[in-house]
Amino acid sequence: MPIPVGVQLGVELTNFVGPLTKTAFRLGTLAVREAIERSGSDELTELKLAHILGRHRLDPAIATHFRSIVARSSHAPLSQFVKDLVLESGSGPTVSQALVSNNAALLSMVVQLSFLAFSHDHQSLAQAMTQAIDDMLIDGKAETSHGLNYVSLLGTVIACQQQTVAFSWEPHYAAIEHKIFDVMRTNNQTTKRRSKRRRTSGQSGSRIQQQSVADRALPFTILRGLLTSLDSIQRFPEDGLLQLSCDRGISSAVLWCYHIMGLSVLVRISDSVVHFGNGPYNITIEHCNGPDASAVLLQRAVENIPVFTLTTTDVDPYIQSDQRQATRGYLRHVLKVHGVEGEGLRVFASFIVLKCMGHIDSKCEQSSPGALGAESFDSPHLLKSDTATPSSEGVELASMNSIPRPKIIQTASFLFDLDEEQLSDADPELASTLSKRTASLWDATVSLVYALSRVKELTACALLPLSLDAFDGLTSFHGSIPDTIHSFELICKLLLGRLYSKPYVSNASLISSRGWSIFFDTIDAADPADVASGSLHIRSGVPARNGIRKARIIDGMTDFGVHSTKGILLKPYPRISFWPGVWTAKLVGTHIGYHDHDAFTVVQTYDWAHSGQKCKKWRLGFREKQEMSMKFRVYCKCSCSQLQDEVETRRVLDSLLVWPIAVKQETIPGKYIAQHPEADWNAPRIPERIFFNDETWFFYVTGSGVAVAAFSVLSIIAGYRGFKAFGASSVEFPQLYDISRSPIADVP
Repeated sequence: MPIPVGVQLGVELTNFVGPLTKTAFRLGTLAVREAIERSGSDELTELKLAHILGRHRLDPAIATHFRSIVARSSHAPLSQFVKDLVLESGSGPTVSQALVSNNAALLSMVVQLSFLAFSHDHQSLAQAMTQAIDDMLIDGKAETSHGLNYVSLLGTVIACQQQTVAFSWEPHYAAIEHKIFDVMRTNNQTTKRRSKRRRTSGQSGSRIQQQSVADRALPFTILRGLLTSLDSIQRFPEDGLLQLSCDRGISSAVLWCYHIMGLSVLVRISDSVVHFGNGPYNITIEHCNGPDASAVLLQRAVENIPVFTLTTTDVDPYIQSDQRQATRGYLRHVLKVHGVEGEGLRVFASFIVLKCMGHIDSKCEQSSPGALGAESFDSPHLLKSDTATPSSEGVELASMNSIPRPKIIQTASFLFDLDEEQLSDADPELASTLSKRTASLWDATVSLVYALSRVKELTACALLPLSLDAFDGLTSFHGSIPDTIHSFELICKLLLGRLYSKPYVSNASLISSRGWSIFFDTIDAADPADVASGSLHIRSGVPARNGIRKARIIDGMTDFGVHSTKGILLKPYPRISFWPGVWTAKLVGTHIGYHDHDAFTVVQTYDWAHSGQKCKKWRLGFREKQEMSMKFRVYCKCSCSQLQDEVETRRVLDSLLVWPIAVKQETIPGKYIAQHPEADWNAPRIPERIFFNDETWFFYVTGSGVAVAAFSVLSIIAGYRGFKAFGASSVEFPQLYDISRSPIADVP
């Protein structure tokens, strides 16, 4: 009788450090090994895994297909201001080395890690693999110090998944599950009709079995059994027989053994038998009704004497599933799981669109410029110098929170994978029935539609893998449409899955996971004024700097040595900072640093420079700029019908302002207080102004020579608040930002 496989592996693992060190020098130069470390992986861990997993021979078909898909790589600039940071996608040093080294063991390791990382939670998978190798070393009477380090293994798992994201294992899973379900349905249809009670019980059991097949997480016992025995079964197919019993992870075991290793597999679920391959069936998988999994390796010659038997114990680590679905059609899949397909799916999607539109319309009726979709509102407009009659024309408003109505339809079409024409009126009776069956899904669905409506170029992230397990955990929709930051957090929940936490994303401007990144528009904006209205970006790739990959970009330390507002304000509250662009600040530098093991930090330094004034500096991070821009209300254009000369415009403008020196003596009712760095400057010469009324600040951002535009903006605000202004202008003006604790319409 041969030596048990576990003992063989234990002996081999104790003697592999020396040979692997020699292999390392054969595989690549010092630069290659350093590149592997920079990508987040660990060279020694990769070599140990190649010794363990690499003994398993890949099926030639999967090896060829995998090579052709993952060989491509790209580097895309992330921002015009942080040229050192790029988004790296595709093959990195780990995958590239496996492809070019002609080392079959390395390629086998990469393929198997890519598969395991696709459907399992990375942390629990790394923990289970570490424990499984330690157990095998103990069985072989070897020191566990020769095993795997959890932290290094986790880094290798993540790096391998990121670098092979182009290869989707979903079609293989779908084919396996479809075949099993098809055989189960056929078997149920041909089975002799039973009594009503037995038939009901059978249907319930069938649903449980289908749920077991759909759960892709391998039990620890099955993982260890496959790690231990696959090599022996491949080397001695006529002698080895592996019997697996489990209530979950069936499709994963089939994919590993049949599609990746090329072994024939027989699956038995109740009365249904499913064959994968043409035999001999060296591996059998049987569904059991409880969590007690087992793995038994037999020799055909002496089947009564197992080579090893593994059973579930109370101390086994639990491997969690992390089932993902591509963003395009994500909600279609969610509804399918809940039994809603065909016409029901179309009706559900149509009513989601109607609900979103209805909520936007209700916000418009409330005349709240801060509300989503409030793209315009009517207000008293400019008054001519010789009349007191207000203009009836409306002022176009582009809130930082606005979502254009067509974007809602496009996003729903994308998520449900339906044509936009299908999102029309539906049968009210069917809709009423569906609303009762799917009541628990409405809030999360509406929130997701709103959140993804903010993503630019949504079709480019069709393959973004969103967590299905995290969908039910989305914050319930309670009538408040998520703004850009809240939308960022909602999408991060689905991208990060179980890794999500509020502190992890609260200071981040970019979050990366599963080979994809989501980030704010401020990453490519010199000024909060440049931020596109309510926009998010999602792209394939991981942020990297000189080959060093990280999972986040967060704000660095921005308040150190910065006192730009000291002594400027007349009273301490409300506290106003002079932000970039308000005084034509100049971006003079961007500093990139590091935080812990997983984040870049970015801080941008601005000069606040004016003639006759000592230059002051302040620092901003990307997230801080985003939070500033969230408070802006941007008036896009002026529809004035008449021109007024610049001299008269300045005169009227100055008549509406109270300068700090006058405020010290008395406050004039109905006037705006203008704050600026140099109080003794002549008002008409100042190209940028801040207007203050009650507790609302208006930051007017512009360049030189636009006093006419300044008058138009101020007149709109003055008219809206019931003040009378004179003069007019027909120019399109730059942007006016309302930084307030309440929308403009709510200010008395």
